[in-house]
Amino acid sequence: MKRLGLLVVLVLVQLWVPIGFGQAPYAEAPHLDSEAVVEGGITGERAVVYGQVSSTDPLLITVDIDDRAYDIRLTGVDRPVRDGQYLDVAGVVTADRTVAADGIVVREQTEHHYTYGVSALAGLIVIALIVRDWRVDRDAYALVPREAD
Repeated sequence: MKRLGLLVVLVLVQLWVPIGFGQAPYAEAPHLDSEAVVEGGITGERAVVYGQVSSTDPLLITVDIDDRAYDIRLTGVDRPVRDGQYLDVAGVVTADRTVAADGIVVREQTEHHYTYGVSALAGLIVIALIVRDWRVDRDAYALVPREAD
């Protein structure tokens, strides 16, 4: 049984390591979000926007706000990006719906699927452990430990 627990931990660590961690470009506070950039009138303010690349010339990302899609133009991006990638961008608003980037994180589209898949797997493992080790006491309307057999 201990081997199974160790195996589960090793698998989860192996899934967790390739994600890559680091400080987000928007760690500095305060900042505005995509909605404020779309609304306009905030030239010169710091902002953080997150969206999917919809065009590379000019560089545009599409952000979804209240079930509507808006394009935000990015300038000063110093690394190559492709259509479909997701960008976390921190920078200064230079004009309506334009952000001069000074920090950027590029995420592949598949990273979202990977994240959801790992979360679903972890959820299934937790459910399996609960079902194996606990039972519902219908008299007390509670979850109680199973008795040892």
